[in-house]
Amino acid sequence: MSLFLPVVLCDLDAAFLGFELLRKPELRGRAVIIGGRPEQRGVVATCSYEARAFGVRSAMSSAEAVRRCPQALFLPVDMPYYMEMSRRFRDVATRDVAVCEPVGLDEVYLDLRGQERHHPDTDAFCRDLRQRVRDELGLSCSVGASSGRALAKLACEILAKPGRVALLAPEDAPAVLSRQPVGVLPGVGRATAELLGRYGIRSCGDLAAAGDEAVAHWLGTRGREIRDVARGLDRSRVVPPGPPKSLSVDETFARDLRDPVETRHALVRLCWDLGGRLAADGHE
Repeated sequence: MSLFLPVVLCDLDAAFLGFELLRKPELRGRAVIIGGRPEQRGVVATCSYEARAFGVRSAMSSAEAVRRCPQALFLPVDMPYYMEMSRRFRDVATRDVAVCEPVGLDEVYLDLRGQERHHPDTDAFCRDLRQRVRDELGLSCSVGASSGRALAKLACEILAKPGRVALLAPEDAPAVLSRQPVGVLPGVGRATAELLGRYGIRSCGDLAAAGDEAVAHWLGTRGREIRDVARGLDRSRVVPPGPPKSLSVDETFARDLRDPVETRHALVRLCWDLGGRLAADGHE
């Protein structure tokens, strides 16, 4: 029996690594870390599953990554190449789907509402999508689907990763999520999870059982919305991207800048870089 779920998330598995393996296939099976150099205060952008087996994770300092996995091969981030591969990924993933929302370089949400006649079986659609990304780009992706954006994200991260397809019907979500840590829910970061833990709320099931007043006290105006996702009630929708709301530039320095003159020079350089980006986007 076919099942139609309107929101699909297609997420590349270790995207930067996948991009690099396309041009360096000899690195397959090795511990590889992509990010800044350890001696330059670098941070891990992504890493291979072989490196993850040693405890290396994204956003970890490169120095800590080297301590955990000294045999790993470091590769620098090649952002122009990654952006081009991301564009190709989006072109493949969004084919024949009118409403889509790219997120970062490696995720894209698809909204199948109104296309039930063309895509009545979400499982078949997701499997075709995963195979198309593999065949046309040589990349591995995970695909999750549900009734809304938040549950599709959870289906992808909890059930599909890496390289599989998972459908999470809203009526099944409470049982699937009940023992998951509350931090998996969108909107619950580390600090919020620690706060909830002080009230005895450690799992999604704990939060799902909480009353309206309690979640409003703990989580503010979004409390009920977050709690409802744990209950399988997801009103979040796919939102096509509009104009960017902000632009920024940053630079990681190999050492602290303590000289005021040197600091001012660095600030002026960053301001010029930001001005160039604003001008390129048509802002004067």
